[in-house]
Amino acid sequence: VEILLLAETAVWAAADAALEGETAGLGRSHWRAALLLRRRPALGVQDLARLTGLSKQAASRTLSDLERLGLAEKASGDLDARRRVIGLTAAGRAFEARISE
Repeated sequence: VEILLLAETAVWAAADAALEGETAGLGRSHWRAALLLRRRPALGVQDLARLTGLSKQAASRTLSDLERLGLAEKASGDLDARRRVIGLTAAGRAFEARISE
């Protein structure tokens, strides 16, 4: 458990340092969402909330921020057109890569 806690501290310290250079006021939740969207394309709000422990409202707000900044875009789901899924744009993939370096 101690190793996991130390690793988590190191990950957040590195992410926070990288996020300081972002001018759009993006934070940890934005990076976590981008990281998951890059690795699991077509996540929805409920999926993101479940994977991150964010409330549905916070997950929705985070994804809306990414979309407003041109880092993510919504599309209809493959199986259910009513379900809106979110994917990263090229700018969103670049943001995630910068922070994840």
